[in-house]
Amino acid sequence: MTKNLEQVVTMVLNSFHDPHPRARWAAINAIGQLSTDLGPDLQNKYHHLVLPALASAMDDFNNPRVQAHAASVVLNFSENCTSELLKPYLDGLVGKLLVLLQNPKQMVQEGALTALASVADSSQIFIASHTVSVWQERFQKYYDAVMPYLKTILVNATDKTNRMLRAKSMECISLVGMAVGKDKFKDDAKQVMDVLMSLQGSQLETDDPTTSYMLQVCFYFVIAFHIIQNFFVFIFYN
Repeated sequence: MTKNLEQVVTMVLNSFHDPHPRARWAAINAIGQLSTDLGPDLQNKYHHLVLPALASAMDDFNNPRVQAHAASVVLNFSENCTSELLKPYLDGLVGKLLVLLQNPKQMVQEGALTALASVADSSQIFIASHTVSVWQERFQKYYDAVMPYLKTILVNATDKTNRMLRAKSMECISLVGMAVGKDKFKDDAKQVMDVLMSLQGSQLETDDPTTSYMLQVCFYFVIAFHIIQNFFVFIFYN
């Protein structure tokens, strides 16, 4: 298929404009699978076609399933995407995803959280030299716009039907925090820690995805920021 990748990508992207939403959803799904199976060749050669097409599909407000899937597929694409390649698209993608975070449909919000987490993670670039090794934090310019929405979802997604939404907000907050660095994130991190401690003390149900996501978030926090050792101990001894 790699020999005919251009024709395949063109054919699939043309189906993004199909009049039937199920066909558009299937085309988006195909791009996600191709991004996983044929990356990073697909990303390197066709990012200028795929990312604008996904961003445009996020505007399909009459079909939230299409919107949500377009956002989710950003994860598939960005997993094999370099920071340099992603950089020109960050403004447009983050702007679209902020709109989706405010959508009343839970599936759309979850898709936006998945995409934001992956974009934040992929936007980091490590610069190493003989004298210094640092993360170049490209996501900082979006932080003040993004984080209030993420914290709002975390605090307000308390209903049982919103458990996955809450869990995804945890993951997204932690990856955005890692992307901007501890100095930028530290004040919000303390607020998030308080929410997580409250959740841990509320005796979550065994099938609540919050539990597994919470452990993942704890590791992110401890490794990156060294600020929640007490919470880490609290989880394992309570």
